[in-house]
Amino acid sequence: MKLTGLGLALGEGERLYGVVPRPGLTVVTLPEASPNPEVVAEAWRAALSSPAPALGVVAVTVRAEAKGQTFTILDEHPRRTMLEGAAGALPRALELDPEALEPRTLDGLREEALSRIAAAAGLSAIAHFAAALTQTEAHRGGAATPTEQAYVTARRKAEVLAQEVRGLDDQMTASVVPDWLWIATGAGGLGVFMTLIALMYPELRVYSVLSLVVFSVIGFGLYGWRAYGELGTRARLLEVRAERRAAREVARGEAKEWAERLRHEGGDPDAALIRLEGLNLPPQLPAIVALPEPTLGALQALDLLGRQVVVVTSHVPAGTPVDWHRPLLEEKVGPE
Repeated sequence: MKLTGLGLALGEGERLYGVVPRPGLTVVTLPEASPNPEVVAEAWRAALSSPAPALGVVAVTVRAEAKGQTFTILDEHPRRTMLEGAAGALPRALELDPEALEPRTLDGLREEALSRIAAAAGLSAIAHFAAALTQTEAHRGGAATPTEQAYVTARRKAEVLAQEVRGLDDQMTASVVPDWLWIATGAGGLGVFMTLIALMYPELRVYSVLSLVVFSVIGFGLYGWRAYGELGTRARLLEVRAERRAAREVARGEAKEWAERLRHEGGDPDAALIRLEGLNLPPQLPAIVALPEPTLGALQALDLLGRQVVVVTSHVPAGTPVDWHRPLLEEKVGPE
């Protein structure tokens, strides 16, 4: 995956800023009145990997390319707009607005969109992709602290419950139309047949009309039976889904609490997840990190990784190559 554009809106969206990252290291400085670098970096990562836009910014945009696909995400809390398509083709537009979509539909669309982005980046799980975006070094296996183990266990539990919710969504959206089509086709065909007999053989009209009535009653009965069964099935699935969704949110909350405890102990939740899951990060995977006061040595080490790394900072150390530094510049919108 390659980042091709990053944007930030300030002043209730009245002023738009953007930058085009380099293929390697890019040191991005923010304009005045911007949120701190950690908030901006988190917002850009959230656009690619989080179910909901990050707080603390008016709006951000992220453009990326991977495996012949282009992604453009615009986050304006709480709404997200995403454009996806093959290079040179008309993009597919997807708008995720909590005020316009019911929770089940919104959950499904969010999971589907994030899964496609993660898969394009070379990772199968959304949580792994989100963690990988923060990492700039390899993490080898080793003993885990109790807090790290508890955090990763909570994340795994949340992911299992999320998969169960997605499975229930698939069951709820599974079409029952084929069964109903057989009923409708059979009843309709018999109706046409009986009507034809009534027109061509008047002496059989009484029998054909009686048969039509009988088959109509049977057909309506089958419709009612299927509809009643479907309502019961959907009610059961809705109840189970509500339980699993509530359990998923509890597990996510537990994971968040363990992550905060791990940070308080000086650990890195994302690094712990990648290390304990034994993940090998794809070499073409980008990273978006915040370094408020980076040193020239730290930047040089990041440049040697050979990956696309975006460092969001408020300070550029002396001696930094000019080509590395890309400040966010205001974009002119509309006529001059």
